[in-house]
Amino acid sequence: MSHRISPRNLEYLVVECARKIFSFILKLRQLRYINGLMKIWKLKKGHDASLRSKHPWVFSNELLDSPKSIKPGEPIEIQDIQGHFLARGYGNPHSLISFRALSFYTKDENPTTPAFIVDRIYQAWIYRKKCGFNKSFRICYSEADQIPGLILDRYFILLNNKKYQVFSYQLLTA
Repeated sequence: MSHRISPRNLEYLVVECARKIFSFILKLRQLRYINGLMKIWKLKKGHDASLRSKHPWVFSNELLDSPKSIKPGEPIEIQDIQGHFLARGYGNPHSLISFRALSFYTKDENPTTPAFIVDRIYQAWIYRKKCGFNKSFRICYSEADQIPGLILDRYFILLNNKKYQVFSYQLLTA
């Protein structure tokens, strides 16, 4: 007997899968604030053009100071040399790409929360659905879906007349 999964139930499963993935990732990374504030990194003079044009990466040689004082995945706010806000996201001191932007808007106070990430994944899922993807496909294309470093796939498998779906992900932070 095969189980039919309605589009509504499928969307629910995707959201639940994404929520579990990110709660697990965030627990592993132990994201935390210092004194209730996000850590702030400043860019060297003249290295802010790419972020102002919404490029989601900052390389370690563009930072004013060394980023070695944080744990990988910790929430970071990037500012220009004068202290003006540019982006919020997460950092990795052990990578050439030291910062990946999740938001370029000041209204997004903490874009590293599971709710924020799940909403982005859901938006990507809806877009793929509108494009006609309904079986095996990539749900999230990292930077193209405004979640730098995340790749999320859905596989639809028919085995012994039973339908299965499997999700896999890869988080590129190193």
